[in-house]
This record gives sequence, C-alpha cells and structure tokens, in this order.
Amino acid sequence: MTRVGVSLYDLPSAMSWADLRDFVSYLDASSALVSEVEPDVAGWQGDEKVPMLLAHIADLLAGLSYGYTISHMKKGTKKPTPPEPIPRPGVQPKRQTQHWGSGAIPIAEFADWWDRVYDD
Repeated sequence: MTRVGVSLYDLPSAMSWADLRDFVSYLDASSALVSEVEPDVAGWQGDEKVPMLLAHIADLLAGLSYGYTISHMKKGTKKPTPPEPIPRPGVQPKRQTQHWGSGAIPIAEFADWWDRVYDD
C-alpha cells in the first residue's frame, strides 16, 4: 500500500474498506502478500523469470525449425548455420570453442613433434 501512498492507518478516512478489498484483489504477483499467500504463483511472476522463459521458448522453437529444415533438405545442399540463442540479460554467453591450427598435420611432422616433446 505504500506504493500508492496509503497505509492501514488511513482506514477508513482516506480509503474505504471496499477500496482496500479492491486493492488487495488486484495485487500483482511481486507483492509481499501474494508471495506469502500464494508462493507458487508468485514464484513464476516477475521481471526476471518471464523473459528468461520466453527466451528459452524462442530458442527451442528456433532449434525445432532448424531441425525440420535440415531434415527436409535435398542431399548435397549446404546446411544453414544453427541458430544462436537469444542473449539473456545478466547471463554471460558461453565461450565459443577455440580451434588451433588450420587442419591435420602430416604423420611425419607429428612423429617428429611427439619425439621432441615426449623423449626423456
């Protein structure tokens, strides 16, 4: 109630009992009363969980669409790149895999390197 500038001390002079009933009836899930009375409901509301769930759903749909597209492509067609996940605020993106070199080395070069490194 302090959000609207009224307290229980103001009853019934500044706010009627019917106003209080309406106020309590339309409290959002982030209020302390709803968190206490309905903890299951309050846990799924708020500024943090809903956007994360929506981003997760969007990522799943993009993955399903990508899988469907790949499974229905003609042979020999170049595959599209997989979809990137939607960035979430406050969550660091996973680091991309780091690749070393540009390809396989000839076996003779590998044998020389192995002998140099692991010869006692």
